[in-house]
Amino acid sequence: MMILEMALINALVIFGFNKATQFDYCHPEDTGDHCKKGIDMDSRMILWKVRFYCLKYFGQFWSKPLVTCPPCMASFHSLYIYWMVFPLTYWNLMYYPLYVLILSGLVSLINSVTKYGNS
Repeated sequence: MMILEMALINALVIFGFNKATQFDYCHPEDTGDHCKKGIDMDSRMILWKVRFYCLKYFGQFWSKPLVTCPPCMASFHSLYIYWMVFPLTYWNLMYYPLYVLILSGLVSLINSVTKYGNS
């Protein structure tokens, strides 16, 4: 598999995971039935609890490479895709940082063109 094809697949995984973990907080003055514990229950996606607990226990900064910032997510979410495809060898280990940079750039480009980010 070519490195750019793999980076595109990895970028789709990153955007899919980011989208699947989204939820919105309620406005502090909102007391409707759709707000429970400060979470807008109508905005929750299927894996919203992953983001919620990540933010709760790791904080805003450390949640970026896991769930909240698609370009930052390239550093963590490239691990399982890259090593699933390439065996652990000296040369593959040397190329891994380059792959992370390519993936982060690709995700940043897609993010800026689609205006997807901002979450």
